Amino acid sequence: MSESRPETSDADEVVTSEDVRGLFDVVEGPVLTTRDVRLLTGVTPERARELLGELVAEGHLRKRVSGQTGLYWQRDSTTVDPPAFLTEKPDEG
Repeated sequence: MSESRPETSDADEVVTSEDVRGLFDVVEGPVLTTRDVRLLTGVTPERARELLGELVAEGHLRKRVSGQTGLYWQRDSTTVDPPAFLTEKPDEG
C-alpha cells in the first residue's frame, strides 16, 4: 500500500518562500531538497516544489536534478561564470 498524503496542510497557507530561504541557515550542507522543505516546514510536497520553484524563477536559487531528486542551492554574489573552455564551441575546420 502506498502512503496516504494530505492534499493540503495548514502550513501551506503560512510558509513563504522567504521561510524556505531561511532553511539554508539550519540544514547541514549547501543544498535543499523538496523533502527537506516538506519535513522542516510541514508543507505538502506540492507546496514545497512550488516554493522552491518560485525561488528559482526569481533568481534566488539554482536547481539541478540528480537521479530523481531536485537539488536546490543559493545563488549569491560570489557566483562566477563557468570557464570559457566549458562554454565555447570548438572551431570546425
